[in-house]
Amino acid sequence: MAEGFVPVPDGSLYSSEAGDGPALVLMHEGIADSRMWDDQWDTFREQYRTIRFDHRGFGKSTDPHGEFSRAKDAMAVIDHLGIKRAAFLGASMSGAVAVDVALGYPDRVWALILLAAAPHGYDAWSDEAQRLDAEEEKALEAGDIERVIEINAHMWIRGPSRTAADLDSEFLARAIQLLRENTGREGEGPVRWLDPPAVGRLSEIRAPTLVLATEHDFPDMITTSRFLAERIPGAQFEMIAGAAHIPNMERPEEFNQLVLEFLDSVWA
Repeated sequence: MAEGFVPVPDGSLYSSEAGDGPALVLMHEGIADSRMWDDQWDTFREQYRTIRFDHRGFGKSTDPHGEFSRAKDAMAVIDHLGIKRAAFLGASMSGAVAVDVALGYPDRVWALILLAAAPHGYDAWSDEAQRLDAEEEKALEAGDIERVIEINAHMWIRGPSRTAADLDSEFLARAIQLLRENTGREGEGPVRWLDPPAVGRLSEIRAPTLVLATEHDFPDMITTSRFLAERIPGAQFEMIAGAAHIPNMERPEEFNQLVLEFLDSVWA
C-alpha cells in the first residue's frame, strides 16, 4: 500500500492506494473518514487500483481554510496519482461530491456508485430532518459534542428504527469512534458546489450508475436515493436489508458483492 499527502490550495489531503487494474476512488461519509472503507480495502484491491482519501476537515487531512471545492479536491487526488479515469464511490456527503464530479468531469468517470446520497441543491427534506439538523447546529455552537454525537448516532449509525441493542457491538464501537474523531472540524470558509446545482442536472450524467439505499436508514435518505435513481439515465437501484447508513461497515460482505458485481459488469 502506498500512502501520502496530496497538495491542494491552502492544505493537503491524506490518501492511500493499493492494487492494480481500473481505478476506483472511495469517498467517505460526513460522519467518518477514509477508515470507514477498511472492510472493502483488501477485497477491492484484488481487482481494482483502489484509492481512498480524507476530505478536508476529516482524518489526517488539513482543516478547511477559505472557500474550496470537494469535487476539485477529488480530481486533485487522481491527478496527483496520474489517473485519467476512475470509478467514484461516494457515500452520503460524498455522494453529492461524486455527482458533481460526474457532471463537472464526465470524461474522467467510468462508473458512479452513490450510497445513501442526495444531490447538492435537493431541498425537499422532512420536518424531522430539519429539526434534527437545527438541533445539531445548536449543539455544535454550544460546544456540546456529546449531544452532536448522539444526534448523528441516532440518525446515521443506529437509524431511527433501532436501538444500540439491535446492532453488533464491534460495529457500533467502530462507527462511534470514527464519528467522535471527526466531529467539530468544519474549519473556515464555505464549500463550493457545482453551479447550476446538480439537483436539476441529473439527466446529464452519462456514467453507468448504481444507487444504493438501506432498509434502516433515516427515511429521507431512502427518498433521496430513489430520487437519484429515477433521474439518472439508466441508473440501477438496490436496497440493502438489515443495515442503516453505513452498510459497508455493518454488512460488508453483501455490500462488497453488490459493488463488485456492478463494477465488473461495467468494465466488461
